[in-house]
Amino acid sequence: MDIPSKDARLAIWKVTLARSSFIQAKRACEALLQLGASAPEVVVTALSTTALVFYARPFKQDSEVKLDKALVPAEFTDLHEDIIRYRDKVIAHRDVKGPETPWGTANDVVFLLGRFVDGNTNDESHPRFWRGAAPVNSRRSALRGDG
Repeated sequence: MDIPSKDARLAIWKVTLARSSFIQAKRACEALLQLGASAPEVVVTALSTTALVFYARPFKQDSEVKLDKALVPAEFTDLHEDIIRYRDKVIAHRDVKGPETPWGTANDVVFLLGRFVDGNTNDESHPRFWRGAAPVNSRRSALRGDG
């Protein structure tokens, strides 16, 4: 029996890695859907992270075995890019300039400060209640109110 060429072995590696990664991402998504809204936050975070990491893995390899993003159907290109960016800037690395979200960037540190009023820390009518969000690198300014 002849040993397959290096190129053939790398091609097998590429499709095998992609297939197994997508299966794992799918399983994590199915588990999330099955658990629904009753799932503890730690479980949702773990399964969401798992799905993102496994989906992105074939696209984040060395060039010899990296899956070409041209394989992503055109209607899913924006979603694909969002997933890869989120994986790169939030999950795998904590970049100060994370993806944009409704509250700022995904890596903003959000401070929720308040007073317990009738057991509720979110009483915004209380005169000493303050809520602010600030990126990690400017949290002192946000706390002082000048940033």
